[in-house]
Amino acid sequence: TPARLHFGLFNESGLDGKVDGGAGLAIAHPACVTTVCDGLPNLRVSPLVSNVTVTAINQVISDFQSKFDLPTCQVQVNQSIPEHVGLGSKTACLMALARAFSNHYDLCLDQIDMARLVKRGGTSGVGVHTSGLGGIVVDGGHDFPGEKHSFGPSSAFSVLPSPLIERHVAPEKCKVVSLRLDKQGLSGAAERYFFEKVCPIPDNETRSLLDMVENQLLPGVRSRSLAQINVGLEALQNLGMKAREWTIQGARTKAFRAEWMGKRSGCLGDLPPMCLSSMGPTVFMLVEDLESVIFELNKLGVRQDSI
Repeated sequence: TPARLHFGLFNESGLDGKVDGGAGLAIAHPACVTTVCDGLPNLRVSPLVSNVTVTAINQVISDFQSKFDLPTCQVQVNQSIPEHVGLGSKTACLMALARAFSNHYDLCLDQIDMARLVKRGGTSGVGVHTSGLGGIVVDGGHDFPGEKHSFGPSSAFSVLPSPLIERHVAPEKCKVVSLRLDKQGLSGAAERYFFEKVCPIPDNETRSLLDMVENQLLPGVRSRSLAQINVGLEALQNLGMKAREWTIQGARTKAFRAEWMGKRSGCLGDLPPMCLSSMGPTVFMLVEDLESVIFELNKLGVRQDSI
């Protein structure tokens, strides 16, 4: 299951009877690789998997065995995604495990079935949909206040994931540069408190965001125009939930963003905007000229092992 870069949540106001909704992009690396085979009960996990995720994995194993009357099995997480950095690690891990169970025991589960069983997608459905489809996906959000009556991260809700509205292949020459200068973002109780503190977003701001998404970002995605996608992504950094997510980043991430914005304003070349994935601290850029962007990052002192 691939990691995902989350472009942003589009409606944290509850406008027009909806909440959440968003878009994002699957990336090949890092990824989660999980195997299931018959045998004595055993669980092996990669070093990047936390105790919290191990608990969730064990719950999924127990739920699948109980629901489908499965035999004892061995589960191994061979590769994992760094946690709490904005790459959707927990959703990727649990969806990979669900797919391993489905494939090995011929359960014929679709994406929504698996997401419901592993209890993911309660806020954003992007990670659920990219886990099996790849590409750029757009999810439609939840009914509000019927399906959801409050704001919070996916872990706080046991509802079906947002439906998939659109799925597109990335622009042909698009490459992804991602980097991380601070260790981890918010999670658990701190993430829930953040949602409570900043939501609901003012209605007028969300309307401006939705207008930008409809008239700039999504047309660029549909036409596979990298330049237009980047115009939309740049605008998104200063609106709604994304603008507030930037305020909680670490000092190094904020300082580097300011440096990059200064570099862009004074550069004769066409450097892409820097975007924040989910709660961060992973930031990313969608580029055509990979070498020139890496060169500029190195000039600003970014180590290769951060990219």
